Formats: sequence, structure tokens, C-alpha cells
Amino acid sequence: MVGGLTLLDEAKYFEFGTRNLAAFGEPANPASIDRLAYADWWNSNGFLAIQLESVEAVINAGKLAKPGVDLLAFGPNDLRFSMESLPHSPFKTVDECIRHVLEQMKDSTVQVSLGAATAEERDRLIEMGVTVLQVAPGM
Repeated sequence: MVGGLTLLDEAKYFEFGTRNLAAFGEPANPASIDRLAYADWWNSNGFLAIQLESVEAVINAGKLAKPGVDLLAFGPNDLRFSMESLPHSPFKTVDECIRHVLEQMKDSTVQVSLGAATAEERDRLIEMGVTVLQVAPGM
């Protein structure tokens, strides 16, 4: 929550949230944009992802994954820094964090995402239950 607004408030247009077209600056030709149609399209098709980069975010993944959130993605390097900075972290590896989040999301429509650098890593993540993979072309 920032200034009393939630991430979901900021991601949706009027009626559903507080987002507005000014976030993108003034268009060169304001008359060329059907703002109501665009807002309706965005509210129906916009994709909201949250990047998990700290132990606190992993612990609270279930609270972050509110209706309207589509995906929880891992930032594994920042997550490792977070784990290393906490001498009594409940997690010692990124895999432990992934399993914790997957358990929290098991009855949810929220997808869990992580990048895979090799086919072996991709297969291991699929086996764990990661549902959206960021992989190199052709992998």
C-alpha cells in the first residue's frame, strides 16, 4: 500500500481504480484516443504481475496475490541478497522460496513465474509446479 492506495487501485482505470491516462503523458493528438474504450479494454485485458525479491515478499505471497493479480514472478538474485542479509531466514534456497509460494498459490488462479537458463532447469521448475517460464528462444 502506498499513500493509502493499493497496487490494484493503481492498476485499474476509473470505476475500478485510480489509474488515469496522465501516467503516460499527454498524447500528441488527444482526440485520437477513445479514452473510455481504452480504459474498458485495459480493465478487461491488463496483466498485473508482482516480482518477489525479498524474504518478506515470499512469506506474504498469499496476501499479495489478491483478486486482480495475475502472476507472481521471482527475482532470484535480489531474493538471494535478501536471504543472505537475514541470519535467521526461514529459507536457505530459492527453491525453498518457490515451494513456499507454490503452496500458498495452490488454490489460486495466480500463476508463478521464474526464468530458466537451461533445459534441465526448465524441466525441474515444471516438475516443481512453476506455471510460467521465461526461457531462451528455441528452448
